[in-house]
Amino acid sequence: MWLSSLLFLLIIQATCSFMLPRMFSGRPLTGFDQRFHKFDEFNKNDTIDDQYFEQILDHFDSTNNSVTFKQRFWNYMELSKPNSPQFLMMGQEMPGSVFSLTTPSMWAQKFNAGIWALEHRFYGKSQPFKEQTVESLKYLSSRQYLADVANFIRTQNQNLTNPKWVVFGGSYSGSLALWFRQLYPELAVGAVGSSGPIQPLLDFYEFNQVVENSIRHRDPKCAKNTKKAFKLLEKYMEYEEGRDELNAVFA
Repeated sequence: MWLSSLLFLLIIQATCSFMLPRMFSGRPLTGFDQRFHKFDEFNKNDTIDDQYFEQILDHFDSTNNSVTFKQRFWNYMELSKPNSPQFLMMGQEMPGSVFSLTTPSMWAQKFNAGIWALEHRFYGKSQPFKEQTVESLKYLSSRQYLADVANFIRTQNQNLTNPKWVVFGGSYSGSLALWFRQLYPELAVGAVGSSGPIQPLLDFYEFNQVVENSIRHRDPKCAKNTKKAFKLLEKYMEYEEGRDELNAVFA
């Protein structure tokens, strides 16, 4: 009987979900309105190629600085002038692309800024190793990437006149931007971090509350049925037979 009730509620939930906008990872499947990201001069008239920077593998081992890898980056300097600010988009937990330049570009025309994007190590074509192993993953960390950015900026400064860097990011890269400004204030005059998680929480129940409020705003009945389904799932998880039934349903 419990199983029948569970399946019934899940069917109701599935039906309700069709009423919600089609989303993936918080983004519309059809993409955001591109009008907010259009940069006509950059998008239509210019070809921006991949470039590579000789990056240090381990910034925190002074005996190992000779080991390097190729880190991919992009830049657009057509708007930049002497003493212009430089806008850098931090890498994300995904392969980078030339379109990483579009977020800073919204302000680049106003400030005559140079635009840069540095791919995150271990993503895209910025691979320190040909094969990933458990041992190699010790070099995959936010601190190593922040040091990547610091090394990158110091190197680029050698060819710039009075550079003033502002770092940009959203979500994880938003955290990186804010952390970079905190750890390397001598290298960045500002940081723009959108939706960047700064304080880690073990029990981040507030996120579920946001989801619940969104569902309730769209359809109160759907929110009510979802809540019932979760309560039923919790009951099943309390005893072995119930867990076996859940495994049979969802396996």
